[in-house]
Amino acid sequence: MESILQTLTGQYAQLLAYALTALALAAFTVSVITEVTKDAGFLSRIPTALQVIILSVVICQLAYLVYVSFTHQRFVWYGPVIALILAFYVAFLAMYGWERLTELWVRFKHPGGY
Repeated sequence: MESILQTLTGQYAQLLAYALTALALAAFTVSVITEVTKDAGFLSRIPTALQVIILSVVICQLAYLVYVSFTHQRFVWYGPVIALILAFYVAFLAMYGWERLTELWVRFKHPGGY
């Protein structure tokens, strides 16, 4: 039984590491694209935060479609919904960084304070 638990824990730890890496890469990509394009043409007339959110949604939806295509998984209705939710995490990370996300997590875990 202990061997099974260790195997499952190892697998979930690896999946969590992959997920955090993908999240970080998506946030970095959004940050770089935003910095390069925020002063270009019509993009200079919209708020940067709105540009980050839209770009995050587009990148996360494309990432889901690429994942489905490369892994030959079946397209499911909740995939784009999950990608949309994750897009807000990507946008938050791109705008505020990991420290602010960690602060929110700690505040959520301990509602009365630190």
